[in-house]
Amino acid sequence: MLIVESFLLTAKGVLLSTTDMTGERVCDGKRKICILVFFNIESLLGLGKVLFGPSPVQQFLLTYKLSQDNLELFFSAVHQFGG
Repeated sequence: MLIVESFLLTAKGVLLSTTDMTGERVCDGKRKICILVFFNIESLLGLGKVLFGPSPVQQFLLTYKLSQDNLELFFSAVHQFGG
């Protein structure tokens, strides 16, 4: 868990310090996608502490299953089977 946690915290730091061409931080701009990524990183870290903590409940976590694009995944599966 420590390797994943340090990777996610590093990624969060990089995203927080990313700037656009004018030098403005991306997370301070009009588009709030960056903020959503931070919430997802924080949520994933919290979930990891519960699932992989002192008495682990899980051995791994498929994060793509946590996506809010379930409908898109469903239609992709239907299309894949020729529907």
